[in-house]
Amino acid sequence: MCEMPSAFTTKQRKALKAHICCECGNFINPGENYQYSSGIWDSEPRSFKQCGNCYEIMQAASKSAEYCEDSPCFQGLHEWFNDYQCKGFTGKEWLHSMASQINIEPEKLNKLLCV
Repeated sequence: MCEMPSAFTTKQRKALKAHICCECGNFINPGENYQYSSGIWDSEPRSFKQCGNCYEIMQAASKSAEYCEDSPCFQGLHEWFNDYQCKGFTGKEWLHSMASQINIEPEKLNKLLCV
């Protein structure tokens, strides 16, 4: 479950220096576009940088959530997907099912989850 911020903004930026994606932990290299999001949660300002792939996955997962509160949180994309795994339905079969469910290419999802 994701808590709603009291203030929020997001915009695409072009990296002038290397950053680390808050979801997959990979580098965002200089010259690459990334999503910069900032807001106030529990009276505390926070900011997050997502590579293009993770941002696209986050958007698709958020659209698939029935309620806004059920969307993945920043730094919680892995956990959000792990909540959908079950015994006997893991690996590539699960990856393709989840990719289809949120309408994203399996290769993009696998880049994040490394299934």
